[in-house]
Order: sequence, then C-alpha cells, then structure tokens
Amino acid sequence: MKKLFNNVFLDGNKVISYVTHVATIDKGRLVLHGIYSQSTSRQMSKVAQLLDLLIVRSAERPDFEMLPIGIQLGKNVRN
Repeated sequence: MKKLFNNVFLDGNKVISYVTHVATIDKGRLVLHGIYSQSTSRQMSKVAQLLDLLIVRSAERPDFEMLPIGIQLGKNVRN
C-alpha cells in the first residue's frame, strides 16, 4: 500500500481514504463509488490531479432523486 498523502492510500488500483475503499483507478479515470463528505471529495480531487485522472461516478452507484422543494416528509404532532 502506497501513501499518497494524509490518510489517503493507493492499494493496487484502489484508492483508500482512512480505511474505506472510496474509488478505483480504471483506464485513466478515478471512478468514485459513492457520494462522500466535502473533505473526502477534496481528497479525491487531489488524487485525480496528482495522478492526472478524470473523475467519474460509478455506474453501480444507486441513483438518488431530488425531492421537490416544499415536500412534506413528516409531521410534527402536538397533543
């Protein structure tokens, strides 16, 4: 395992943040495996820049839907 910078490692083609496999290097691309915190996203940008890779999202990642503004997900019930 090669340390790229603080808490970010390269294990073969796997990019590890702390102890989590967050991305994979494949054909000149950094394939992200999810949606991450701002700090992890910043780390992945640094990795892509360091290794001259294009950032893409994994096709295996589940899609998320944007909720319309004003939707009510729950109610505050007062007794």
